[in-house]
Amino acid sequence: MASVVDVDVITKTTDATHARQRARVVEGWRDLGYSVKTIEGYLQWVERRRAWCRDRGLDEVGQLTRRAVDRFARSYARARKIDVRTTVLAARPAVHTWAKAVASLGCEVPTWVTRVAGPFDELLARYSEFRRRWRGVMVSSLRAECVAITRFLKWLRRRRVPLTSLTVRQIDAFVLDLSSRLAAKTVAGICSALRSFLRFLHATGSTPKDMAACVLVPRVRRAAQPPAVRPWREICRILRGIDRRTSLGKRDYAALLMMAAYGMGAGEALSLQLDDIDWRGGSLRVRRPKTGVEVVLPLLGPVGLAIGS
Repeated sequence: MASVVDVDVITKTTDATHARQRARVVEGWRDLGYSVKTIEGYLQWVERRRAWCRDRGLDEVGQLTRRAVDRFARSYARARKIDVRTTVLAARPAVHTWAKAVASLGCEVPTWVTRVAGPFDELLARYSEFRRRWRGVMVSSLRAECVAITRFLKWLRRRRVPLTSLTVRQIDAFVLDLSSRLAAKTVAGICSALRSFLRFLHATGSTPKDMAACVLVPRVRRAAQPPAVRPWREICRILRGIDRRTSLGKRDYAALLMMAAYGMGAGEALSLQLDDIDWRGGSLRVRRPKTGVEVVLPLLGPVGLAIGS
């Protein structure tokens, strides 16, 4: 049995190795364009999992599997009485990204087994690549499209209808089935993805005819939706109603003010990083979520005060 001194030496050696490994991983993440906030968030989960493994005498590298990470996340959430699902969804990508980075440094790590391949995975992968390459669609938009298309493919599978014998009548039946259960706006979004998918099938020779035009999208009445623009007087009233004495209120005030002043979407305002603000130059760099295009805006005085408060 090793003495206490031997254990201390082993621990210090392991910590030094981990520190060097961590520095190289962080350097690689920076080269890939990861933001400071993302790196800090990932490292927090890496260190939490590492401490969890050490407390239980588990091999840190051997526990770099999806199942082990999920087990750690559930344990971590239960110990702190926080939501388990949210914790798992936060810890899993952080540790997975760490595992891939460690593997790129030459360290042998276990295979990260995700899930059993589904019956539509190959087709959806080809569709996603087609849309990315020839249409420039962002990954976030493709995920939503694939969810909608999977719904359509499952509907056909239950009725044993192959894509090669797809008819207009079956497309209409699918849309009518959706319309009987979902809101018109939701159905319209699914139909939009279905049109793109049908164009892809025809372009790749999977179907003899282009039936994209046969997808009848339900009408969404403009009166059923909130107005696109609010009066400035009403916006000021909303801003005055925010309690700015708390950190949460200050954040909400700054986000809503940017959305009102610049016409930003919620995703653009909430994804803003401190590195995106040029205080001396008086400018603000914003990234469009769907296209990834960067837009430089003037930093307005009230907005700067709200962000800095």
